[in-house]
Amino acid sequence: MTNPLKEWQERLERHFQSLARARGETGFPIFALEHGLSEDELEQISQILCSRLKGNRVLSLDWLLWVVYATERGYSYAGDEYWPSFEGQMPGWGFTDREKIKPWFRKFQKTYNGVIPSGPWAGHFSIISWPITHAILPRYLQHQFARLLYDLRFSLASLANLAPQAIGRHLAVNARYASTRFQEFLQQEELTGRIVLALLGEEPSQGKEPIYPPTLRRIVFDLEQVRNAREWLKETKRVVSDRFRGIGRGAGTTAPSPAVGTPKRTEMNKTTQSLRPGLLLRHIGGGSWSVFLEVPSFRSLATISSALQSFLQRTRCRLNGGCDMKPTGWLLSGNRKGILKSWPDPARPLVQFEHPFPALDNFLETECRLSRGSIWLFKVGNDGIAHEINGRVTRPGRTYIVVTTGALPDSHAVMSPCSVDCEGVAAFRLDIPSVVSVKTTEWLHGLGLQVSRTIRVWPAGLPGRGWDGEGKSEWLTTEAPCFGIEHDHQVDSYTFSLDNEPETTIKTDGIGLALFFRIPPLTAGMHTLSIKAFRSPLLDPLASSAQAEGFVQLKVREPEPWIPGVAAHPGLIVSVDPSDPDLDTLWRNKVRLSIFGPEGYSVILSIRLLAADGHEILYEPIGPPMNLPVKPEVWQRALGRFLTNEKHSWIYLEASNGELVVEGGTLGRYILRCEHDVLPLRWVPRTIRRDVSLRLVDDSGQNSPQQVLFYSTERPLKGITLAPDEARVGSPVAPPGGLYSAKRGDFSDALFVSTGLYGNGLQSLSVKPTFPELKNHSFSLPTALRILAAWDGARLSGPIADLRQQQVVNGLLQALYSTLYGPQWMAEEKRLTDKLKNDHPLEALKRKVDKLVACPTIQTRAPRGGVVLRRRTSFAETLDKDHSQMDRSVYRGTLWFCEVASQFKISRGRKFCEFALLLASQPHRLPSVYEKDFDRLLKEVVAVPAILLGARLLALLCVDQNDDAAYPVLPRWWEWQSTA
Repeated sequence: MTNPLKEWQERLERHFQSLARARGETGFPIFALEHGLSEDELEQISQILCSRLKGNRVLSLDWLLWVVYATERGYSYAGDEYWPSFEGQMPGWGFTDREKIKPWFRKFQKTYNGVIPSGPWAGHFSIISWPITHAILPRYLQHQFARLLYDLRFSLASLANLAPQAIGRHLAVNARYASTRFQEFLQQEELTGRIVLALLGEEPSQGKEPIYPPTLRRIVFDLEQVRNAREWLKETKRVVSDRFRGIGRGAGTTAPSPAVGTPKRTEMNKTTQSLRPGLLLRHIGGGSWSVFLEVPSFRSLATISSALQSFLQRTRCRLNGGCDMKPTGWLLSGNRKGILKSWPDPARPLVQFEHPFPALDNFLETECRLSRGSIWLFKVGNDGIAHEINGRVTRPGRTYIVVTTGALPDSHAVMSPCSVDCEGVAAFRLDIPSVVSVKTTEWLHGLGLQVSRTIRVWPAGLPGRGWDGEGKSEWLTTEAPCFGIEHDHQVDSYTFSLDNEPETTIKTDGIGLALFFRIPPLTAGMHTLSIKAFRSPLLDPLASSAQAEGFVQLKVREPEPWIPGVAAHPGLIVSVDPSDPDLDTLWRNKVRLSIFGPEGYSVILSIRLLAADGHEILYEPIGPPMNLPVKPEVWQRALGRFLTNEKHSWIYLEASNGELVVEGGTLGRYILRCEHDVLPLRWVPRTIRRDVSLRLVDDSGQNSPQQVLFYSTERPLKGITLAPDEARVGSPVAPPGGLYSAKRGDFSDALFVSTGLYGNGLQSLSVKPTFPELKNHSFSLPTALRILAAWDGARLSGPIADLRQQQVVNGLLQALYSTLYGPQWMAEEKRLTDKLKNDHPLEALKRKVDKLVACPTIQTRAPRGGVVLRRRTSFAETLDKDHSQMDRSVYRGTLWFCEVASQFKISRGRKFCEFALLLASQPHRLPSVYEKDFDRLLKEVVAVPAILLGARLLALLCVDQNDDAAYPVLPRWWEWQSTA
């Protein structure tokens, strides 16, 4: 009697052995998806495997068939849950059977040189990463992959290094607006690079294909069935494929990456030449102008080294003269304009990073600075934007804005008043007449401005991006720059030289006749075109000046794809922190959004939610139109009101991803796309007629014990252990809900579930937490703070979840602070919160601090008399007098607090003082910031009451008294970063 599974097993073994031999010379790995089976054959195998499973047969004998089956499930993976699809077609497959998959894939890898999952994603999803990686390009990623290739078609065509890893890295660095899962997929640079070579490259020789041809045809066919992907792929092939012909094939090699922090100097010099920020002025009405700094994308820098890429993705920056810290990844985003509220300090770079990176810092110090002088010239364009003219040369018939750090000059006929919304400078307007008199020329020369009207050069044909009328322009690598040149006096000829190459001479036809010339497409970077005009020899005896010579700067870059919904109009500037939030972060109201634009305009903000299949389930404005500018506090209040709507909360449970849409009318449109961040270990809520059920999904592949706990809203510190098996099956959530926590090995998830109203009347909206564990000292402070961090950082699900979560967090904070600082201190704090202005609770708190600290004697000497003066100061007085140090920069403010504490001999080091400040202002962050040192530092700080109370006093001093702060009050130290 024949054994069907054995026959299938032997057939697949012969197939993969043949495939492995054919690729032995190339080094290309084998994917399990390259099995070469038809749909009917796969169905037959699936049925036989199912029967064998029911019969409790030994599964390892058919390990290769299981690898193929698991890979097929990976190919159809929807991006949410892998195992339900697997187990749904394999009755009898249990939770413990999942561990069998990984050894079978490892055996496949060793036997046939199979691909190995790599990157952080593979570490987090240690089991399912094998079948999903062997699926090459799962269907749920195909739409994003096709779109990315289309967006990057021009830069792909111009890549110098065509090794798979270089191509894959290029995709990973330049993947804008990609979902979290797609970014994780792109981290497998070798894999994605091989797919691109197979999809777009020249057909390799027989037997040396990077992907089995029938499998590749299957992927291409499925790609073309995805909405819009067919046209994208067709256009990408048209642009890229011809460029790939004749490049040769093989495993390829990639040049070793430079050491961390030391990218190649030549690459850095070549790239950074086009990264100098530009100053802009925008008219905001009434003769007033606002100042902007436009920073080019630093994405080209990210391709130099992985160290630079990681630094730019993870480090915040500040603009010189800006009032806010830009979020991580801001310089890699598509919206890099920032408002300057004070004129840049010429002694500092225009862009400053939060942490040092030597190679980049050197460039910023030398090249990224304000142009020298005390006067700056801006030419006004038709769109209301004024661009800086570095050469300070004016043209007849044009309008300019002059900005100066000195005094305004005496009035003149060409001068009129205006103002700039920027501290440290004054401004006036210049209207240059078409005929400039000698006196006007002399007056302009006195200001340091020149007048020129001899030769006019302008971009012709294609529009010159960023053309400032004075020699600066921007072009794409796919364009041939074309210019026109015209003179108003007799010129015999012109000579042109590009980047100091040999000159080309062109004769002219006469005065007033334009001459046009074109340059071949250029490589990315900065190029200089030199132009010399040679007058007719007949004019030499009459001329008193040298022959005219000028330069045109051509900034050439790769094409940046147009992303629908991204505001391109300079009138609308949107700042988001964090720059790429997931949907849970947005729904928890943890996104800081700022929108800038002309006064008198308004924007409409809307939330759009999509289900897993892509159809829209919600699209509603979060409130009435908002007047510009929109500050973070205004945005968060509006979103908070939107989130209290019970209907929105129920719909959110079914959402797979969402968008925040900013409609600015003529100012532009901005869309922030947010995906659900799928965790290896996660809680998944479901609703049926407003009844909420919850189950635990475990894709972590960990062997360690699983800890599952539930915390009620009535007793937030008392964890109730749940059975892991029951949690995976799922169970209903009893009103009003609570916090569900799961931890296994390195992975964890915490979800606060709210079931909505559970009683009659408004009292059912709120919860009443109690904390007897802290009062009877049956709970340690470190444990209580860790539970506080879990409550504060938990994902939210269900109606009014944010309200109830905040009630629990505030109650737990109050209980913790009462334990730390004592009931009398908290009573004084409560008076401060109630704003009893006739009393002075801060004075009482300052006295409590000073009772714990000895006041040193400060000695000074009078300037003339030589008499030594002695005065005594106090710790609290010093904190009160200089607490604004924290508002200017929390990092520097922390150093200042450490210095003060050292003067009063209550400091045990910077980390000690920093811990005290964080305990007084953001205690929920302590466990994650300090990790292993958390328990030790907490014990040390609590043992020094002076530093403990002094830090809390400083936090209260920094609270905005005009803000309706919750109790207990916390300062708005949004820019906190650990200095440890």
